[in-house]
Amino acid sequence: FFSVLIRIMPPRHIAAWQPSTEHTPLAPSSPTASLALLIGTGLLACVAIFTAAHLNPVALWAVPSATEAASLVHPHLQAVRELRGPNRYTLSQPGYLPAHPVPDIGDKTDTWSAQGSADRSSPHAARTLSPLLWVLGPALAAAVALWKRRHRDHGGDWAMFATSSNQLDRRSTVQMIPNIKLTYFDIEGAAEKVRLALVLSGTPFEDDRLSFQDWGARKPETPYGQLPVMTVDGEEMAQSPAMLRWVGRTCGDGSLYPTDPQAQFEVEAMLALSDDLARAWAPCLYLSFSPWKYGHAEDISPEAKGEMIKSLRQKFLAEEIPRFMGYFERQLEKTGAFFAGDKVTIADLQILPQLRYWHTNYVEHIPLNCLAGYPNSMAWMDRMYAIPAIHEWYESKESDTATP
Repeated sequence: FFSVLIRIMPPRHIAAWQPSTEHTPLAPSSPTASLALLIGTGLLACVAIFTAAHLNPVALWAVPSATEAASLVHPHLQAVRELRGPNRYTLSQPGYLPAHPVPDIGDKTDTWSAQGSADRSSPHAARTLSPLLWVLGPALAAAVALWKRRHRDHGGDWAMFATSSNQLDRRSTVQMIPNIKLTYFDIEGAAEKVRLALVLSGTPFEDDRLSFQDWGARKPETPYGQLPVMTVDGEEMAQSPAMLRWVGRTCGDGSLYPTDPQAQFEVEAMLALSDDLARAWAPCLYLSFSPWKYGHAEDISPEAKGEMIKSLRQKFLAEEIPRFMGYFERQLEKTGAFFAGDKVTIADLQILPQLRYWHTNYVEHIPLNCLAGYPNSMAWMDRMYAIPAIHEWYESKESDTATP
């Protein structure tokens, strides 16, 4: 029963059964799971009661003639009784009797049929229901297999779902919502991809925005002297790429970061391409903050630094944006939807803030329409913004910005 129930129920309902700390059997912890268990157990009990009341072991395997009697339910199942009258049975064929006495059913009324003594003298129900059970069993198994295959072919939650105990435990763990706080500055930056992953997976979190003035005091408390930092049930995590993968794998249904090797490769390839684009842009951004890291004097004049930044960004606009956007265009043309296939993954959630930075924010020496000539990427951004959770996220942020 549980094998069939697990196969036909969606993963979000299966995850309602959580392992108990006392190592007791899985127990339902949601109304949906409780109702499913109640209905399934009730149906199973009805079948068992009906079978026990109306059938016998011999009738299930070989349909007896009208003059033969059902064998009595008994430890050896070898006592054969012959029907004598409408309600009374007596023993016959002594060679088949066991060594110990067989109880007599006496004058108890046989109520398996309401059609009279003529029906009671013939195991008609056994004749009718035996073939029905043989047909319904394989039919149910075939229906479950087809249903699962249909959902798998459509790329739904069933594609990654199986009924082995380790996968069921992983699914249950995935559905347990941790207490998460994500700390970063009040900008999109390196934390935005992690925020989007939390938002899209439906995971509640505290969006802790730190001012630049307070950063000096908080910096020594962070694991590596940098932000963002994500605190999960009191444990601190650092490095935004690792956070993104952790959220994609463990939050929601885990589909943002697939486990299939080929699908995971596609995601990782696009994440690496996005990282290459970030490295190409890095000098254009950080030269203004740390010119000595790029071989310039610390006391370089603001005018000279401004000219270098302008030159770097104009070169980036002329060379790097066409190169990387060309890669993105070809990938989106191949997939037809998102960067790693027909579903949103963490690759999309990393690239979206990256392109938003140039497309919707004013960046000195980079025009706002610099991505307008790339139709596949523009259509992809529209698809991303049309996702309700992402649309609501950015709409709320725009409202906060517009509020005095």
